[in-house]
Amino acid sequence: MNDDHDSKESNVASSYKQDVEDDQDKVEANPAQSIASTEDNRQTTTDSDHEQINPNSEEAQVNEQLKQKHSSFMFGKGTSQGKVLIAMIFGMFIAILNQTLLNVALPKINTDFNISANTGQWLMTGFMLVNGILIPISAFLFNKYSYRKLFLVSMTLFTIGSLVCGLSGSFTMMMIGRVLQAIGAGVLMPLGTNVFMTIFPPERRGAAMGMLGIAMILAPAIGPTLSGYIVENYHWNVMFYGMFIIGLVSLAIAYIWFRSVPSYYKSKS
Repeated sequence: MNDDHDSKESNVASSYKQDVEDDQDKVEANPAQSIASTEDNRQTTTDSDHEQINPNSEEAQVNEQLKQKHSSFMFGKGTSQGKVLIAMIFGMFIAILNQTLLNVALPKINTDFNISANTGQWLMTGFMLVNGILIPISAFLFNKYSYRKLFLVSMTLFTIGSLVCGLSGSFTMMMIGRVLQAIGAGVLMPLGTNVFMTIFPPERRGAAMGMLGIAMILAPAIGPTLSGYIVENYHWNVMFYGMFIIGLVSLAIAYIWFRSVPSYYKSKS
């Protein structure tokens, strides 16, 4: 039995050795063909591991249009996409910062205006109500007006609203300012995402959205601390004047750098 078992193992080893020698002979005889065959096998494996996008699909066509035209949206011959990124980050930063600044300052504002906490809460609730209404409506505005015009108008409304809040001497006047801020912020926040999806090609959208995400996270993080410092050492209207100044800077940057950006997703009439 042992002799039969050893004989079988010897035959298997001999057969395996013969196959290896045959393969080596093939490589030595035609190395180029052998390498090409290996590369084909690797390519086949790679292609099968990843789902390929149909080049005739709508997604592929839109991506190709974006790749070809993303550098020629502004000035008609291309400009730095980083400039547009800076303009959008400024606008969205103060739009989000505005939502957290008022939380800490609200008790002081209630005292100065001699209003109850329930009445003063409308400065927060009214802002969120108008903001929530404008965000879904902005989808209609994106299909009707250029991104540049929407950014400038919404940023102007937000900046004017900040000035009205800073100058307000009554609850009614501040409420008007908060509504103007909410209208501007309600368009600014979804506008940023749409602009980045349009001007950046697919391979760069992740980096652009990451930069925008930093501003969106930083604003609510520093808002309460900044508001507490201002209320403790200055008057609460200083924070609205600060947003007014940042709004002017954002408007200047956008007016100079942010040219009209078309949307490939606009519905055809």
